[in-house]
Amino acid sequence: MGGKIVIFILLNVILGSVYSQSFENSLKIDSLTLELEDAENQLQESKILYEIGLEYFYRDNITAKEYFSKIEELIPNIKVEDPFLVDFYNSNAALYANLGEFEISDSLYDLSYEYSKILNYDVLYNQINAQTGKAVNDIFLGNFEKAIESLFELEKKTTQLDSTNKKHLKIHSLIHSNIAISYANMGQLNEGIIYFEKHLNYYEKKLFDPNNTVSIGELLDAYNNVALCHDLLNQTSQSITNYQKALKIADEHEITDRRKNLCSNLSSMFLKQKNYQKSIYYASQALGENNDWNANAYNNIGISKMKLGDFKNSNTNLFKALEIYSKQKRKNAIGFIYTNIGINYMNLNKYDSSLLYLQKSLKIQESNKGVLASPRIYEALGNCYFKMNQLEKALPYLLKAEEGFDQQESISEDQIYNRDHLYNFYKKKNDFRKSVLWLEKKYKLEKTYDSLRNNANINELEAKYESQQKENKILKLSNDNIKKEAEITKTRNLIYVIVVIFLVITILSYTIWLRQKQIQKMNLLRSTVNASEEEKNRIGKELHDGIASRILKVVYETDKKHIELSNELLNIYQQLRELSHQLEGTPLHSEPLYEKLIDIIPNNNPEAIFAIKIIPQNLELEEPYGNHIYRLIQELITNNLKHANASFTLLHIKLEDDLLKIEYKDNGIGSSNFSVGYGYNHINNRVKLMTGSIQINTDKNVGFEVDIQIPYQEKNDKN
Repeated sequence: MGGKIVIFILLNVILGSVYSQSFENSLKIDSLTLELEDAENQLQESKILYEIGLEYFYRDNITAKEYFSKIEELIPNIKVEDPFLVDFYNSNAALYANLGEFEISDSLYDLSYEYSKILNYDVLYNQINAQTGKAVNDIFLGNFEKAIESLFELEKKTTQLDSTNKKHLKIHSLIHSNIAISYANMGQLNEGIIYFEKHLNYYEKKLFDPNNTVSIGELLDAYNNVALCHDLLNQTSQSITNYQKALKIADEHEITDRRKNLCSNLSSMFLKQKNYQKSIYYASQALGENNDWNANAYNNIGISKMKLGDFKNSNTNLFKALEIYSKQKRKNAIGFIYTNIGINYMNLNKYDSSLLYLQKSLKIQESNKGVLASPRIYEALGNCYFKMNQLEKALPYLLKAEEGFDQQESISEDQIYNRDHLYNFYKKKNDFRKSVLWLEKKYKLEKTYDSLRNNANINELEAKYESQQKENKILKLSNDNIKKEAEITKTRNLIYVIVVIFLVITILSYTIWLRQKQIQKMNLLRSTVNASEEEKNRIGKELHDGIASRILKVVYETDKKHIELSNELLNIYQQLRELSHQLEGTPLHSEPLYEKLIDIIPNNNPEAIFAIKIIPQNLELEEPYGNHIYRLIQELITNNLKHANASFTLLHIKLEDDLLKIEYKDNGIGSSNFSVGYGYNHINNRVKLMTGSIQINTDKNVGFEVDIQIPYQEKNDKN
């Protein structure tokens, strides 16, 4: 296998667990920028700059470098040596590697390791991590053998790491991935796929976190690399299997861009298998607005339509692909599409148009110095001139095509077509000796081609036959055992029937009892919540109509000289009035949810930002949903203000596919020992009444997350 195979490498994955998942929007950066202004010392300032730099790392390396450079200026003035410096130099090394400055990157990896020794901070891990980063730099520089040698030594060292620590497991997996990448770039795909599958196995069984976007992306990359290796080894079925596994994960987690990429790859795989309908289906799934994979998708649809004989629609899609490739200035892809457009025009008997595009394709291919033009273009040009009855122009192209096909390692259908054209050419010229010669060559090639194809089919059938033979042996043994146990079974059947009937009656009785108990429990819960709501309404009205009214009366009767007393009484009156409104019922019929919730969402300030997003924006909820949703969000906000100490809070409410989803997140202090209290029970009871589900995730210093899902439309239908 000649040439180097370039496989995409996510270099920033070297950073392991240095990166933490955050809200991917400008609010996080704005919040960090505000913190930067209040930094108490240069160490704290450096840490905030580091967080901002990481936010830009995945999207804009140049901006990330600007923030990292500011940290480098501050470090000489920082008197306290902190483990943060190890992570910073490690991240900075990866950044310089992304920017192609590998010598600087290597020196920064060394610096990261040195600091870990000075601070006694996870020394072995940081040594392996730094050396892995330098090995990856060797891969980028094309020093694959040197990289593999280093990575195998590091693989031995990883056995000393903590097998329960995900960060340590991740570096082990990363080493396998980079060994695979090195082998693949050296053309040793069989060795490469072994280590890609080891890397994939780590993510499938030990490292995958379905709640972490980065982790999902890493698993998809692992599947993608395995599939790519299988593709390069012409193991199309295995490639499709891995792409489909990745597609399932992308669908489950609604990762649209990656889904379209996978559909584009699957379309290409099914095109290789000559399954043109599936190729068209997945290519259509890959299409999207401003999509990077549109060109490949349109191209695959165009080729599939061509193979199915729909030449007009084929060209329609090929011209769409051509427009995108032209903007991207991808000469080789443009030449390939010109060839197919020309062949379609030839099949539509538009020979002038066919020649125009075939000549354009030939011009592009012959302009590539040191690269021979595809024999397919010569075959198409020769065939076109032959159909136009310009025989003298046809022959040189057909012979040149044959010469090109002979230099290829594999046999193709296009070479069979070319020999058929030569046979017909000499037949038309009445040169029957050469005509027979090319006919024999065509038959010989067809026989070899069919033999290769049959061998592939035979290998597949043999594998199926061996599997079937094993199943037959198992079946035979099973039949023998069945005969021996037939008599025993007869005597047992009656006992089994009696036991089954007894169990069915018992289970049915228990199920009915459990159902009745559940109904009673829900009725009690509903009565409790309703009673609580009625009591809140009563207290709210008492506050508004009784105490608040009397305070207002005193204000009006107070002597003008007592202005301060009047103002204080008015403030108390206003607070009582707001409290009474919160306690009173909150029906939301014909009133947008946003307008009601905005009363309980605090105003943003430099120390605390509250972001609320409702989809659709004008969402209106029927009762009792409106009241329940209002109350549980009120409880979440109250707990936030009391306990969270958060600088950023996100509330996201979305109605989608008859499911009402409520997502709450804050970056507050969290809790490593979350206990169920009155507030949680209050929320949980209302969720239960709406037949929904609730999930809470929190830990110390990582904030608080609540995910609630309620079958809104389904409940309405029942009512």
